[in-house]
Amino acid sequence: PESVRAPLNLALVLDRSGSMAGRPLEAAKEAAAGVVRTLRPEDHLTVVAFDSDVEMVLPPTAMHHDGKTEALERLRRIDPRGCTNLSGGWLAAAEAVSGVAAQVTAARHRVVLLTDGMANAGITDPAHLAEMARELRNAGIYTSAVGIGDHYSTTQIQVGAEHGGGRLHDAQHPHEIVEVVSAELEDTLHTTAEDVEVILEAPEGATVRCLSAFGCVERDGFHVASLGQMLSAA
Repeated sequence: PESVRAPLNLALVLDRSGSMAGRPLEAAKEAAAGVVRTLRPEDHLTVVAFDSDVEMVLPPTAMHHDGKTEALERLRRIDPRGCTNLSGGWLAAAEAVSGVAAQVTAARHRVVLLTDGMANAGITDPAHLAEMARELRNAGIYTSAVGIGDHYSTTQIQVGAEHGGGRLHDAQHPHEIVEVVSAELEDTLHTTAEDVEVILEAPEGATVRCLSAFGCVERDGFHVASLGQMLSAA
């Protein structure tokens, strides 16, 4: 029998800009299709594609048999075009996930970005993107990203993952896209705790250096380091 786990409320955000034409986009679609086949009837999937514009390829859909069939068919229709409005695609996906989250509060809420480029339309400032990620994280929606190839902007998508409570995965070659998206899904399914924090009371005069990628703050005289998600050993 299948193991018991929380439902998954997932959005996949695919870069369909011209630079993704050919094998990169086909591999991203293949990875998305692999995710579809893994999901259960109680899970919800949203698919957003972005170039200069944003397309809601698949609105939030329960992954029963008919939902999976529809998702696979719509994924096949995605073709390359235009520039890179990453923030537009991200926000559209987050809004869709938020709508499901209001109804299925026990689910794990995730947005995964797949892109090979630098955002050159919509919001492009890394500080603004980091603020967006933090706001989503505070609302319980976590963001991870897959950087494809050698030319994606780490300053733009890394802040989304770091401040969004997720991870940045690197896929140098198209075939690796499937592997890293599968790994991200496995990590999500095996998450046992979110927003894990280490709280430290340092002796007077001690110097505390933060090594957490998620950042550290001082709160009521304590040093608080965010560690993101905690995974089970399964």
